[in-house]
Amino acid sequence: MFIEHVNLTVENLETSIDFYTHLFGFSVRWRGTTSDGKAAAHVGDDHNYLALFQARDLTGHPSEPKSYDRVGFNHFGFVVDDLDALKERLATRNIQITEQQYNPGRHVYFMDPDGIEIEAVQYAQGESPIPESKENSKVQDQSDKSAGTIIARSINALRLGLDFSAPTFDEGMIISIH
Repeated sequence: MFIEHVNLTVENLETSIDFYTHLFGFSVRWRGTTSDGKAAAHVGDDHNYLALFQARDLTGHPSEPKSYDRVGFNHFGFVVDDLDALKERLATRNIQITEQQYNPGRHVYFMDPDGIEIEAVQYAQGESPIPESKENSKVQDQSDKSAGTIIARSINALRLGLDFSAPTFDEGMIISIH
């Protein structure tokens, strides 16, 4: 089992495609319209992606400020190989970041064009919270370290206790949903 995609309804499809492809190096996997006529695109890699849908009603914005006190979506996160390089790309786009220090890893938080919070984390060698297994070792040995690779095993961050390791996935970027 793995997460194939996360759906995001966005205010401006072009702006969001540009944001995720340039900032994280994702590819546009598909672009078109849904069966009900919404403009949409999938950005990611061969295994996982963000499904971006153009909002029809532009009066809304992401619900109330994120909080761990209320039920609902808080943010999603990517594990990156080079947090400093990502911070430079964010700075060139004048995107404000918040750095937080807690173990494991180095963390920054920022908002996408629609105010959806994103976390980026870089783990030191041997620091990753993903449990080692034979499958994980195989993946790490054959990994593609490109910044745009999302990995399905990341759902481990939800601490569901499920094994999402699969030898067919590349390591390099992990998406987790909190």
